[in-house]
Amino acid sequence: MPPLKIFPIPKELLDNACVAIERKNQRLPFSLRGITIDRILIQATLEILNAEPLHTLPQNCRNDIREKTPDGLDRRIKDYLGTDLRTANIVTDILETSGIARSVQVLSPSTGRDIKGTQLLNAWTWISDNVDHQSVDHKMSHDNAGITEPPKSQDFQTYLESLLKLAENEGKSLFIIESGDLHRQVGGYPGPNHRMPICCEVMYSMMQQGDQILYAPPKGRGASLKIQYQIPRTGVAGTPPRPRAILMDRASHQPMQNIPFTPGQSETDFHRSAIYCSDLLMVKLNAGDIASAIKYASDLVTYSNGEIRQAAKELVDQLEIRMESGLDEIPVELITKADRIAHKVKLGFGTM
Repeated sequence: MPPLKIFPIPKELLDNACVAIERKNQRLPFSLRGITIDRILIQATLEILNAEPLHTLPQNCRNDIREKTPDGLDRRIKDYLGTDLRTANIVTDILETSGIARSVQVLSPSTGRDIKGTQLLNAWTWISDNVDHQSVDHKMSHDNAGITEPPKSQDFQTYLESLLKLAENEGKSLFIIESGDLHRQVGGYPGPNHRMPICCEVMYSMMQQGDQILYAPPKGRGASLKIQYQIPRTGVAGTPPRPRAILMDRASHQPMQNIPFTPGQSETDFHRSAIYCSDLLMVKLNAGDIASAIKYASDLVTYSNGEIRQAAKELVDQLEIRMESGLDEIPVELITKADRIAHKVKLGFGTM
């Protein structure tokens, strides 16, 4: 094991990270699955990930002592804190829901297979060893970082939320971004497996009153989509901002254009988007198309909350495990679980 090379996190950045975590979870410290989530654990994780050139490490979690834990985020947290507790997967979940990091697939050097990793989002990195990693990483492609999984709807939303939060912390009143730039920063663009339509859908869905579409490509979804977001965001403190839903045309699978955002309309439209995702989820599951099923289940996570959101996230995890293991057959219990989720969505449970 090489010695840990750590660059201390600026106090203001750590304070902001803790605030972001408390907004999405509860006041620090708190306990989750037997692990105490506190400021020290957050600091350790951020400093370890920031010190990596690509801000990414495999999790390599083990319920074992440090000496028997392979190199990765879990082992490095153990070394940093002098503990033998398994924490990497749990703290990653917290950071991901708070818009600070995300789960990714990385290549294991020992087996050559994809394994679960953790990546610190660029907005939460800082200058280390006289190198501005943030500016460097913004120029790196998703594939160059060794990440093989195409980004999902939740990846774009989490990253855009972190950019908006950073703009607010810097005292800006407006934030403008193009879909091409957002996709490059999240990863996977340009490239044959880009997810530009999903990226644009997320940008539309994040709009609130006062936001403006500065330019939209002819079909509404392309690399030139440019949106101006107002800062600060108007969401109620302590809860995620209420986004504008994307109304989908079922025939063309394109977002409907020129739909005005008005109070009282957003809840209904958001519910319709959730129903649309759940319908397509069931179609893909019954067709045995596991990759597309994962995509629509991930989108359903974006369009839901509470119990439904958690159930959809669990379904995504279970489907991803099967795909990573090369198991193409979708078991009946997962289809039944998805059907229960879709039924509850249509009844109006768990949507924004």
